[in-house]
Amino acid sequence: MKRPRFLRPRWLILGLLLLPLACWALLLLIIPTDWARGRIVAAISEATGRPVQLDAIHVGAFGRVRLSALRVGAPDSADDPWLKVSDASTDLNLLQLMTGCTRATELQVNGLTLRVMRRKDGTLELSDLLRRPRSAPRQGSDEAECRATVAVHLSNARILVVDEPSGTKLEVTGVEGSATWAGPHVTVHDLHGTLNGGTVELAVQLDRSERVPTFEGQLRAEDVAIGDGMNALEYLVPVLSGTARGIDGQLAMNVYLTGQGISADDLARTLVGHGTVKMDPVRLDGSKLLADLGRVIEVAAPNRAGTVKTDFTIKDGRIATENLTLQVARTSVVLAGWTGFDGKLDYRIKTEHLVEKIPGKAREFLAELQIDLKDVAIVRVQGTLDDMVVSLDGTPLADKPGNRGAGAPGAPKVDDKQRLRDLSRRLKERLLR
Repeated sequence: MKRPRFLRPRWLILGLLLLPLACWALLLLIIPTDWARGRIVAAISEATGRPVQLDAIHVGAFGRVRLSALRVGAPDSADDPWLKVSDASTDLNLLQLMTGCTRATELQVNGLTLRVMRRKDGTLELSDLLRRPRSAPRQGSDEAECRATVAVHLSNARILVVDEPSGTKLEVTGVEGSATWAGPHVTVHDLHGTLNGGTVELAVQLDRSERVPTFEGQLRAEDVAIGDGMNALEYLVPVLSGTARGIDGQLAMNVYLTGQGISADDLARTLVGHGTVKMDPVRLDGSKLLADLGRVIEVAAPNRAGTVKTDFTIKDGRIATENLTLQVARTSVVLAGWTGFDGKLDYRIKTEHLVEKIPGKAREFLAELQIDLKDVAIVRVQGTLDDMVVSLDGTPLADKPGNRGAGAPGAPKVDDKQRLRDLSRRLKERLLR
């Protein structure tokens, strides 16, 4: 008796080869991709506490799940995405989704857009995500097995940094790098991208295992063009305050920071770090500090290019330095002091750099009075970033409403020569005490 055609060896082999595909097609008919998309959307929404939208999901026959057009909204707003992903691929498979596991061990992300924002009240938009996660599942449970370490790889990403209190807005493009997410521990091994034509590199460690999160990170920038939206640099280099829009310059910076907390008060109290900043060249058009210093020190015209560099430390809510050096043409000015996170500042010009900068006629006049400026002259910069007051031995150099002496409402006008005489008299009295 002749065997049926479908029982012949070659047909049996072909059937065995096609059986997995047939079962897969049948499984997709029974469990549509909309079900899988709902599981993933629910998992992301639960993890972030944010509204989530996902346009499409593609489940591969041999594993891996690909997500298209993922959007995670800001708190209480689905129409204001905080995170957008064009395309993401994970090592999840349909069997894992069916058993309730929605945590991949590998995540490839392409076309990510992330917004990091500090609001006007000082709070972080991401503050709720930085808090300690819910209690970890018991070792050996199915959920614990599902929550393995996730290796994340980024490509073609874009990061927006918005600081509303200082008016800072930065856009880093072409970001690539890798990170690891292991429960409450997040480690950014390396992120690098482009900012205003220069390069930016970042490495961060975040620990959310305790009630108050802690972080440690390092930022490096090279050949970054200084422009609009970089107002936060005034805290590091107050000489930039008041400079005209469209300031030209090249920035190099290296900063190390560590701290605890998520609120502005916590960060101001615990933030500790150090670093270096160099701007070479930089145009200082309209610098309020440079204009006021020009009243007592011979400096080049404030619209000429110069160099600014400094080492700094961060502690107790202040950015402090002993060598903020401003070089304009042949003039070099070195300041020591601090700027607070609240915008207050207090700097002094190091006196060893002062005598040779005082105009020649002023030096001759003071020499006739037998006054040694190395011993008594003190130039200070105090006030805030928005309202600086430069003073020589306690006498303001700029005529500001409300100042005692020249420039005060109703006060008689005093020419520069008379003001210098008054100052010299006070200095002499101080020496004779």
